[in-house]
Amino acid sequence: SSSFVWWGRLLIFSRRKIVQTEFLDVPMAYIDEVLNQEGYRLFTAYLALEKAQRTYDPRQPAYSKLKSARKVSNEFKDAKIEELLRITDDEAKKEVLRELQAVRRTRQKDDAERQAKHSAALDEEENIQRAVAEGTMFECGCCCDDFPLNRMVHCDNEKPEEMHWFCRGCALKSAEEEAGSGKYALFCMSMDKCTAGFSRDQRYFISYRFTNFTNINRAIFLTENIIKVLDGNEQET
Repeated sequence: SSSFVWWGRLLIFSRRKIVQTEFLDVPMAYIDEVLNQEGYRLFTAYLALEKAQRTYDPRQPAYSKLKSARKVSNEFKDAKIEELLRITDDEAKKEVLRELQAVRRTRQKDDAERQAKHSAALDEEENIQRAVAEGTMFECGCCCDDFPLNRMVHCDNEKPEEMHWFCRGCALKSAEEEAGSGKYALFCMSMDKCTAGFSRDQRYFISYRFTNFTNINRAIFLTENIIKVLDGNEQET
């Protein structure tokens, strides 16, 4: 019983020591509050503290940042952790260190995804500005909003001047409805009684060819899941 209590206290101390070196400007009072709320689980407490630090709003702060941040410690550097895992026989310490490695991998993955989304948003904003400047903004035949041509899809009407253009959102929504109805063929959504469809190649990657605009960027039309459903529907017919 006493050894179990000692082991538990050791884990609490180790987790507390780790997070205070990971979040240098977060006061210990707030760290202890989060650790307590998360039952001293390092993984969830770490992510909660990371979110609090990342979304910190000085107008409505969840905590008051330290005026002088704690000094950086080398004790839990990645290389040091690997060394400790090799040389220590302390299972409690190993458990905490592996938990730290796992949550750091999760943080890195989440950071990369957020950065990718941010970069994509900036690229899209630049793409819109370029399309406006070049006069390549077109109206979606479904929702009537304007979009850059290279972010739209068109039906396969044999006459280029009679092709109907749609934003990817509307095209995807229509495809989802068709897939949910057990269908696989995709047809033009125009109200002009157009009977053209969307080619199989165009479902995956669309190359745009329209009047004087050539070699426009390729864009994905369907999601992977919808592609699978449509293909499955086709195989069942």
